[in-house]
Amino acid sequence: MRCLNEPIARRANQEDDCTGRFWDGRFASNGLPDERALRACMAYQDLNPVRAGMADRVDAPQHTSLQRRLEEADDEPERLDEPVAPLRLDTTRRRVTSGGPSVLEVSLRDYREQVEWTGGLHRDEIPKERAPPTVGDPKSWLALVASSRRRVARTTSTPRWAVALA
Repeated sequence: MRCLNEPIARRANQEDDCTGRFWDGRFASNGLPDERALRACMAYQDLNPVRAGMADRVDAPQHTSLQRRLEEADDEPERLDEPVAPLRLDTTRRRVTSGGPSVLEVSLRDYREQVEWTGGLHRDEIPKERAPPTVGDPKSWLALVASSRRRVARTTSTPRWAVALA
């Protein structure tokens, strides 16, 4: 990573006419201590398009891991009752697929129900049903999902490399 990051950082700092650590404060990596924390982080990511107003259902947005897994389950309905498997890049078919041993004990059906329930609360709707059993304590679950967001200080100006991409 150092060999990859250094030339990118040098060029970006040169373009922005600044010095210092380019990656400092922009990215962070936090460990996920257990399966519940992993599911909360996944749910947070899968709900991003819903929170942004780009979709009104959790299965509608393109390019989320939940949507990809549900597409596969349309072709093979038995996948709904299998544990959620990791996503991987299938280079022969040139697409992202799920497969391999799962580290989660929750089924795709239960995970979807969990994300839908959480998404309803993020849109300030009053839940019509009780929390799914996979959520556990609803208050601690919502706090765990909310903690997946990492707040960072924004710079006052947009770097030139970002403006060039717009």
